[in-house]
Amino acid sequence: RAPIRASRRAAAACERVEGGGASRDRCAMHASSSSAAAASSGGVAYARTMKWVDEFIVAKDVCPFARAPREAVDPRGLDVHVIHGDASLESVVESVVSRALELQTSIADARFNRRGGKTSLVVAPECVDLASFDTFLDVMHVCEGVFADVGLEGDVQVVGFHPEYKFYGEEATDAAAFTNRSPYPMFHLLRECDVARASGESDIRELLDRNASMLREIGSSRLTEDLERLRWGDFDDASAN
Repeated sequence: RAPIRASRRAAAACERVEGGGASRDRCAMHASSSSAAAASSGGVAYARTMKWVDEFIVAKDVCPFARAPREAVDPRGLDVHVIHGDASLESVVESVVSRALELQTSIADARFNRRGGKTSLVVAPECVDLASFDTFLDVMHVCEGVFADVGLEGDVQVVGFHPEYKFYGEEATDAAAFTNRSPYPMFHLLRECDVARASGESDIRELLDRNASMLREIGSSRLTEDLERLRWGDFDDASAN
C-alpha cells in the first residue's frame, strides 16, 4: 500500500495523543477509566462480530489460525472489545493502544504458549468518522506510529478490517477484498510471536491466493448481501458467546 497522508482529523488525534504523552501509563489509565465504553462482551455489535468470526472467518477458513484462539476458553484466546458511542478518533487510538498493551503482557504468560496463542479485536461500530475507509486507514497509520512510541513494535501488530475495505491498486468490486471486510470498523491485534509461529506452519502466499480464488468464486454480490444482512438484519444478540 502507498504511504498514507493522515487526514486532518486523524492527524489531530495523533497530535493530541502524542502531545499528552503517548506513554504506557497513560494508555493503561485510559483502559481502566473507559471500562463503560469498551466492553469485552454483550450487545448487538459484539454478537454480530462474533457471528462474523464464526460464520465467515472460521467457517470458511479465511484465517486457519483463527479457530484455535476462538475455541480456547481456559483462558480465553480471543477478546473482543466494543467501543460504544460516537467516540473521537483520539479515543479510538487510545483504546487500540491500551488493548495492545494488555495483549503484550500476555506474551510472558505460559498458558498462551499454544497453537493460536492470544488475540484481540477492538470494534468501533458507532464512530461516525471511521465510516470513511480513507479515515480508517489514516487512523491505522496513527496507531502504528504510537505502537512504536510506546514500545509495542516487535511484540504486537495491528491489522485493519472495515465494511468498505479495498486493497491498494485493486477495484472496490474485487471479491478478494472480503478477506478484510467486516460488519464494523475494527482493529485486529496480533502478538508477533503467534504470527511467527503461524507463518512457520503454513504458506501465507498460498493461503492468500486460495482465499482470493474462493471469494471470487462466491462473488462480490453474494458476499455483499451476506455482510449487509449481518450488519443490519434482525439478530438475536443472545446467540453469541
